[in-house]
Amino acid sequence: MALIQVFKNHPDFIKSLPLAKALDENTLIAFEMNDEPLPHWHGFPARLVVAGWVATYWIKHLTTINVLSKPANNFWMQTAYRLPKDRFTAEQFNSQVSETTVPITDIVVNSLITNLTDGQMITGVKTLEITGVAWDGGDGITGVEISTDAGHSWQQAALMQITDVFHGDIGVISLRPKQQVNTA
Repeated sequence: MALIQVFKNHPDFIKSLPLAKALDENTLIAFEMNDEPLPHWHGFPARLVVAGWVATYWIKHLTTINVLSKPANNFWMQTAYRLPKDRFTAEQFNSQVSETTVPITDIVVNSLITNLTDGQMITGVKTLEITGVAWDGGDGITGVEISTDAGHSWQQAALMQITDVFHGDIGVISLRPKQQVNTA
């Protein structure tokens, strides 16, 4: 088993990453942002970006990377950022699974409605546009459903394709707006 050990510019924050994830085409080391050197608040001199995994693996102020035969045995790998075992479906970091917990890895499917507020009452309207975003760990959002009756029935939302004028489709590891027009 080979793992990558990454160090933040602080001796107490050390994380391990499976070699396969480190070599994934969507994992990168960022030195710049918007064609400028990476700002301090975003991790200067370098930041590890592990697309699809939670931010605890997105190491800021990256200074050292080592290839090891076993994972780090420290607080950040054995205790922090863990979930109860067998409660969530996520990519497994097998060398870090304990009897009771697993490390948080994948970003789970999530969504936000962005044009309405929690508890907002809307009356006398037959059609209402609902907009928002949906995201996941990189598998891609293939559908979004909306309920306007506390989950008794569901309607398929229209997904918008997001493109960048310079690069076309911005890929599966991006936020995707959603909308629903017919709520009657």
